[in-house]
Formats: sequence, structure tokens, C-alpha cells
Amino acid sequence: MSVSDTDLKKRVKKAASLLFHAPVLKVPQAMRAANFTNEESSDPTMQMKVRRAFKAMKEMVQKTESKIIGRSVSVLFLSPTTSTISSLTASDVPSQVEHQMTPPKLDEVRLTVTGATKTSTNKQKIDKWKSAALKAATLMYHNELQKENGMSAEQVEQVIRKRYSGTGPSARTIIRYVVEYKLVNMSPVKRGSPGNIPPSVFESLCVAVESYISINQINKLCGNKLAKKELAAVVNTVAGRETEHKSKDYKLLKRIAVYKNIDLSETVHSMSI
Repeated sequence: MSVSDTDLKKRVKKAASLLFHAPVLKVPQAMRAANFTNEESSDPTMQMKVRRAFKAMKEMVQKTESKIIGRSVSVLFLSPTTSTISSLTASDVPSQVEHQMTPPKLDEVRLTVTGATKTSTNKQKIDKWKSAALKAATLMYHNELQKENGMSAEQVEQVIRKRYSGTGPSARTIIRYVVEYKLVNMSPVKRGSPGNIPPSVFESLCVAVESYISINQINKLCGNKLAKKELAAVVNTVAGRETEHKSKDYKLLKRIAVYKNIDLSETVHSMSI
């Protein structure tokens, strides 16, 4: 074995030891700390050698610990009769302690580019499926509230879960979206600030939009047609939304249209200012 090979093995062992005692370090950092050059620490082949040495070191420590546990152990306890300290071996320990269950050893999974892409795609499909179930549930419950003897949120939950193969929001979530958030047929709310439009203000805004559309439909003979983007800009301005392009942000307008069952494709083209 040449001197260079011996030196390389020592540096690999040192880098693996650093990774073992400092798990926060990344492989290239541990390699540079073990006197590897920047070029060597960026070499995938060298990194793999360090990872293999680190894995072998962990397995050796685990085997050593298991052997120590398997040997006779001394258990100190205070005798209730003589008040003296006695010593027990593993054979004297109750069987419940001898048959202590150990957690299963999990296989290390390293996703390839293809595997990571498939995992991300599957997550997007699941999120889309859950979003569709929530949209259907909120829309159904909103329509049932308009009926005299409509279904309850619990009944809507059962119908949606049956339709979507067990997937669907709970009754409490359905009520929260429709009654509290005023969100119907909309995607799940992202984590963070719920927004700055209180439910009472949103109700007033919905009434104002309906009145605005009705007034413009009555005055449609004026000939000044109002397009969807102009209506969206008006709604965003009234709500005080600070958007970069107010005429291209249709989220609030769409939310109002869904909540009030307004067909924008039929009403906007006939409106006038």
C-alpha cells in the first residue's frame, strides 16, 4: 500500500469520525475539516468513500451497543427487608425486561431524480384531489343552505366522502369555510394571515357588487360596456387591495361571484358604466 493510499484512508476515517460526532456537518464540510482540498471535497467519488466509512462506523457502534445490552447487567435496588444494596444479573431480571422490544431498522432511501419527480407529482395529484373534494363540499353545503330543508354539514360530509372514495373535509371545516370564511367552491386556504376582509364587510361588498351589476344592466342602453377586468379593478379598489395589476387580479371578484351565484360570462358583457 502506497503512502498516498494510507494518507487517504486516514483522512476518510477522520472525516467519517467528524460526521459521526457532529451530525450537523455536511459531507464536504467534514472533508475540508479533515484536510481534503476543495476539489477533493467536491468530488462525488471521494464523498461516497466518506459516506461508506461513516455508515460502517455507525453500524459498528450499533453492534457494539447491542452486545453490551445482551450481556449480564447489574441492577441495584434497596432490599425491603434488610435495607441493603443488592446486585442482580440478567438471569434474575423479570422476563418482561429480557424481552424488551427494539424498533425495526429502517432502510435508507435515496431518491433518484426520477423518484423525487414522481413523489412530487403524486403529492400534487393528492392535493388537487383534496382540493376538488373541498370545493364540491362547500358548494353543496352553500346550495343546501338556500333550501328550506337542506342537508346538514354532517350529511354533506358523508355524501362527499362517498363520492371521493373516503376523501373529504369534516363537517366543521365545511361550516368554517362557508359560514365564517365565506369561501365557496374555492381552493383550500393557505397557512398564514386569513386576510383583512371581515365577514360582515364581505357581505356588504357582495350586496354592492350585485347592486352595481343590476344598475348597469338597467342602463345598458348607454352603450358604455364594462368588461370583466374593469369590474375586477373596481372591486379591488373598493376593497382597498394593494395589487400591482388591479384589473388582472380576479380572485376577489371570482369569490363574490361564486358566493352569490353570479354568472360573469352572462352579466359582464351586458353591463355599462
